[in-house]
Amino acid sequence: MNNKAKALRFQNRVCQALIQSMGWKVQGGLGGHYRPLALVMPHSASWKVKMISRLFRWTLADPKRIHFIVLPSQPLFEELVLELRNAREACTWLSCIGLDQRHCTISVHRPFQFGSFQERETNYLLRYLGYFEGETFSPPASPAAQAAEQEGY
Repeated sequence: MNNKAKALRFQNRVCQALIQSMGWKVQGGLGGHYRPLALVMPHSASWKVKMISRLFRWTLADPKRIHFIVLPSQPLFEELVLELRNAREACTWLSCIGLDQRHCTISVHRPFQFGSFQERETNYLLRYLGYFEGETFSPPASPAAQAAEQEGY
């Protein structure tokens, strides 16, 4: 193992130790074989949670092959669809991170491949991240989804 790899592993361990020393724990993980990856992260107003998420980003192996998507404080469905459409060109895997302040937990969703139903993926990500904010969010159905529902899919 070369010196650069040793230094990177040391940096990852130090960041993980800092996260744990602040009372936070990490559930799940992102293996190196899930690359290239689009990683959706929630916006946080708290400086402590911002620091925790930044430390977590430093623990990731091979961050150059991860496309980070940080949501605004009030995520709009259309904006996230556009961001994921852009990430779809460069990435094959999709995942998100939930920051649960109530339980001091970073919850890493298992990566999954992009599917053919973009709106369904976006709805799922917004609901998943909304759970950690204490609110659930279901955007209005698209015209295609309404038509499919009327046809009885």
